[in-house]
Amino acid sequence: MVLFRNPGRSNLLTQTISKFSLLGSNNRITPAEKASIIIDEEIFHKKVQIFEIQRQHLGFKLSPSYIRHGSVGYYPLGFSTSPYTPSSPRRKLNKKPETTGDLQTVRPPSSHWRFFYESQWEVDQNCAEWCVEFCVRDEVYVDVGGGETVAAGAAGDVQGGWVYDRDGAYRRRRLTRMVMRTGKLIKT
Repeated sequence: MVLFRNPGRSNLLTQTISKFSLLGSNNRITPAEKASIIIDEEIFHKKVQIFEIQRQHLGFKLSPSYIRHGSVGYYPLGFSTSPYTPSSPRRKLNKKPETTGDLQTVRPPSSHWRFFYESQWEVDQNCAEWCVEFCVRDEVYVDVGGGETVAAGAAGDVQGGWVYDRDGAYRRRRLTRMVMRTGKLIKT
């Protein structure tokens, strides 16, 4: 049985459970019956985020692959759920960020979520906005293109990708992807 987006679906479910009880099921739904009841909830979706973090090369001894990919002066540390700014707890303790090296290993927030159909990771170009969300606009600069940076607090609606520490030691950019909540089985 599937209950679609019907305002009276809870009443229908109650009636169905009552019918099972009248059939002599000892007021219990068997595991097989339970597995066949699915509530088709309204699709709920949201954006999830992850940060690509890079560290500045100390000696600027660059390989051609870094230059070719536009990462002059920086090497990748990985992808993290934290922006790893100077005020981040792990950074204050001089610990490396918790990262994964492969974006393909990043999973949705929990087992009740999955990535939206054909959704891909996208670079958030409005980095000044997320700097305000994370209260780090006084700690970082925003890359506005052409090698030019401005303080995140002064960036306003400026579009950019990378956000740099004031001393240039790290840079990060936010990637977002749509997820949707999956349906759940009824628990009785």
